Amino acid sequence: GVRLPGCEVSDDLSRELGDSSEALLAAALQFRATRTCPVPPLAAAASQSQEKGPSSVGLELHAPEPGVMETNRDMTFPRPPGGN
Repeated sequence: GVRLPGCEVSDDLSRELGDSSEALLAAALQFRATRTCPVPPLAAAASQSQEKGPSSVGLELHAPEPGVMETNRDMTFPRPPGGN
């Protein structure tokens, strides 16, 4: 596939469609104007925490539980009786 430049932004359902302060549209407008992406809130908090120390933000991250597709890997179709 072809990689295209862009920004990773969460959908903002709290604003009306077409509102320039809505996260996706604001990111698109910023990227079009400056070729830069907005800093995600967690990335901004992480960069501040590196300056202040690891315990200043107070967030503890855990690995997600494995999903069905990670634990059930038998993806074969059953064969009909007497079929090959």
